[in-house]
Amino acid sequence: MVRGDAVTARFQLVSNAIVERTLPPEAEQLRGKLPAPPAVTAPLFLQRVTQSYWAQPMQEGRTLYLQFNQVTDDADEILAAFGLRMRRELATAAMRTVIVDLRHDNGGNTFTYRELLRTLVEFSADEAQRVYVFIGRGVYSAAANFSTDLERRADPFFVGEPTSMAGDQHGDEGRVLLPYSGSQATIAGVKWQLSDPWDQRASIVPEVPVVLSARAWLPETIRCSSPRFAWQWPPRRPGNRLRDPFRKCSGGERRRRSGACLSFSTMCARSEA
Repeated sequence: MVRGDAVTARFQLVSNAIVERTLPPEAEQLRGKLPAPPAVTAPLFLQRVTQSYWAQPMQEGRTLYLQFNQVTDDADEILAAFGLRMRRELATAAMRTVIVDLRHDNGGNTFTYRELLRTLVEFSADEAQRVYVFIGRGVYSAAANFSTDLERRADPFFVGEPTSMAGDQHGDEGRVLLPYSGSQATIAGVKWQLSDPWDQRASIVPEVPVVLSARAWLPETIRCSSPRFAWQWPPRRPGNRLRDPFRKCSGGERRRRSGACLSFSTMCARSEA
């Protein structure tokens, strides 16, 4: 028996009669996910929300859009295999940008994303290649751990809204059955410390804030697409990223963690992701 199989059970009643019932597999719950708007063609980031992870090339193969919706294995491909497949594709393709969309990811199992993390860290090691991470209020639990690991190891650009948690947290809850009431409770069993010991943040704040509003979700409205960045080199000396990550940059610029000053403008277009 594997997860997702139907289960047939036999019960003996008080009258000693035997009855048999087949219990269907538990339906997949779309918890905390933003659904696609009804009766219209959904934008790209809402088209495959129920799939744990998927990717597709964009901009004539120069960009890979990777949506990571749940930190759990899919039925067709486990997460480790997906991470290895993405590594092979990035090694053979002429891609210069990876966009990781985490906005729907409310967690799962932190121990499963190692290969995907290694793939993105390896890609980011080339200075000519860049990783952008779309984050938002739905990023929680293991997805927040993944964001923190990316922040520390891949130095990506974060775009969107602050996450709901960060990588210094309690998680990996286990279910407990209360003996008298019969109610179920969950208790966090692991203390994660994925950032430095002095990191007191409750969330990861994006370097480029873009609020996901109802107007962006409804059809026939202006939707903001990926930011366009202009770099200023050589990089300036970085400040303390936890206290004031944008210190000493000129007007209209923000400082990223590598020390470079960043200016940006938001491009908007109809019906874009």
